[in-house]
Amino acid sequence: MTIEAEPRTIGVEDRPLVSGSVITTLLTMVRARRDDAGVAQALALAGESRTFATLGDASNWSTQEEAVALINGSALITGDGALGLHIGESLLFVPDGTGFADRLRSLGTTEAALKHIGAVLGHFESASEAVSLELAHDHALVEVSPRTAAGVTPTCAR
Repeated sequence: MTIEAEPRTIGVEDRPLVSGSVITTLLTMVRARRDDAGVAQALALAGESRTFATLGDASNWSTQEEAVALINGSALITGDGALGLHIGESLLFVPDGTGFADRLRSLGTTEAALKHIGAVLGHFESASEAVSLELAHDHALVEVSPRTAAGVTPTCAR
């Protein structure tokens, strides 16, 4: 049996994106561990052609594919297989006085912030969606799954 379907493509506006703050944090971590030569090696491994200035600008966004390639290349250069986790940990410690930190604080509690985890995640990337399944004062269970666009499920493993 053959199933025929009209091919669908994801438009530029629907592509999963990763915030420039994630890439900036990544490059800062690589530079701290392996200096500029390590950053250059990670960029080469990722096949990255954007300039240091572009990549270091937190207001620029990267495609999910570009971000994954950069994280993988950086993990190889630093020898840190948990680099993605360390980026997330670093991004959670937001300095005082930023609009984002102020908005999180205005929610009152960590539990209240996690209740709105979907909106919080949107500040860092658009490739995933998150839903709080269980919240308590001492723990939370959050489900993170790939976002779909126009009925197309993105392939996360590349």
